[in-house]
Amino acid sequence: MQGVTGPAGPEGPTGATGGIGATGNAGPAGVAGPIGATGLQGATGPAGPTGPVGATGASGGPGATGDPGVQGLVGPTGANGATGAAGPAGPAGPAGATGPAGATGPAGATGTGATGAPGAAGAPGAPGATGATGGFGATILAGGGSANNGAIQFLQAGLFNSETVLSRAAVALPVGGTLSNLQIHLDGPVGTGGDAAADSYTFAVVIDGVVTPVTCTITGAAQVACSDNADSVVVTAGQTIALEKLTPVATPATVRVAWAVRIG
Repeated sequence: MQGVTGPAGPEGPTGATGGIGATGNAGPAGVAGPIGATGLQGATGPAGPTGPVGATGASGGPGATGDPGVQGLVGPTGANGATGAAGPAGPAGPAGATGPAGATGPAGATGTGATGAPGAAGAPGAPGATGATGGFGATILAGGGSANNGAIQFLQAGLFNSETVLSRAAVALPVGGTLSNLQIHLDGPVGTGGDAAADSYTFAVVIDGVVTPVTCTITGAAQVACSDNADSVVVTAGQTIALEKLTPVATPATVRVAWAVRIG
């Protein structure tokens, strides 16, 4: 264990001053102080006035032209020398070989212009005037029935029928126009027996109960048809029509009759 420190002794006399000690190591660099504020730039003084331009000096006059020198004498022209004889023509050199034909260059591309845009559609024309209404075409009426050598008979149009009373056979016309071209056809001749040449039937078109000029006659042992293409009659729609077998001549045979007319 350490003992207790005793009291300090009296101060001794000052010793001699020692020599300068060795320089100690340089201490670390101190922290750099802040950069001071930049001072204001002084104002630029006004420019001094420009001095006057000096006057241009006078131009000197041209110098005097010197006298021309004396022209020398022209010497005499010498005589032409004699022309030498022409030398012989040299032999013609051989013809050079024909070089190969150059390659044909590629054909240029065919230019195709762009197709123009289609033009605007023209405005539709005004509708044409309506034509006149055409008339009806020809109408053919036909009928038939049987004919005998008895009483007068009436044959209907549109049916194969014979009546002894006109009102039962007459039918109304569907159209009007000019009635013509009566055609009659039988299923056999009307002439038989000893009076065959005289046997006959006459047929006539009847309109509204009136016998018209449109008629034809079948006679004898060979004839089976007749027609009237010369006569005609004007008819109107709604009038009645029938074919009448008029009173027979002699004693013609009973036959079947087909008939037709044209209205146009």
